[in-house]
Amino acid sequence: DKTRPWKLWEPDEWKPPKILNFSALLIPTMDSVRAEYIIDIIANHDITRTPPSFKSTMLVGAPGTAKTSTALMYTGRFSQDVMLSKRLNLSSATQPLGFQKSIEAEIERKTGKTFCPPGGKKMTFFIDDASMPIVNKWGDQVTNELARQLIEMSGVYFLDKDKRGDFKSIEGLQYIGAMGHPGGGKNDIPNRYKSKFVCFNIVLPSTVSVDNIFGSIMKSKFSNKAGAKPDVQDLSKKLTAATVDVWDRVKSKLLPTPLRFPLHLQHARPQPSVPGYHGVSREHRQHADCSGAALEARVPACVCGQAVARCGQELSGEDTQGVLACALR
Repeated sequence: DKTRPWKLWEPDEWKPPKILNFSALLIPTMDSVRAEYIIDIIANHDITRTPPSFKSTMLVGAPGTAKTSTALMYTGRFSQDVMLSKRLNLSSATQPLGFQKSIEAEIERKTGKTFCPPGGKKMTFFIDDASMPIVNKWGDQVTNELARQLIEMSGVYFLDKDKRGDFKSIEGLQYIGAMGHPGGGKNDIPNRYKSKFVCFNIVLPSTVSVDNIFGSIMKSKFSNKAGAKPDVQDLSKKLTAATVDVWDRVKSKLLPTPLRFPLHLQHARPQPSVPGYHGVSREHRQHADCSGAALEARVPACVCGQAVARCGQELSGEDTQGVLACALR
């Protein structure tokens, strides 16, 4: 078929779990669907030397771009009969020995000096915060050099006294990495290690993605099934856009200063206040019967209070109430 019409990127409809654990929610968005599609294409390639392909992907992006969530949503769809997954969180305290033992804990002997994941299955390792290992005085990241060897040579060397120096071949592994942008006190990863991945940038969530995430939570919380009245349901649909507007207005009033600059880097993003939505999502079911005016009165305490507090300075209650009231209208 030569026509091949364009297809709109859109996530599947999110179905809320029976028990709403806010901190564990993974909601697909348009951005995550696109990223997962690229990861899947790369993961389905064969391992080749020319051109080099190691079935590995590196997600690079600023804090808050859902790198970890995207990788966890991708690995969460694996069939456990075929593909297993393991998450490794690296830090400045991660040493090569600890990294190798973490890998070896997930594999078993296949034949001789060849190892594989349990049951002869495949396994995807998600290496989170890949740039965190400490850089020594010679400018090397020894932990990442070991990871590079593991990916490039499909194995590591035995550390047992009787086999020390022999090569341990490991089959059936593939890798997904995540790291922040280098610079500003954050490490880069070695170029040789970087060459084993297909690296692509993850951008901050778009307004559509933000609305999809938090709008889905509000839709499940204030629904006919939950006993919410129509005016409350209509108001809940406006909360995401209203909260984004609150953040923009708070940022315009609380400009960065030397004292608050780190807070602005970390929190002043064009996305809703997560703790604020957490508070709204924990409202007792009886409150879903309230009127839209009552919901409007409670939301500023959850959302505006967090927005102001996390930027390091207080605004008056009249300002926060007024900002959100204008946004909701």
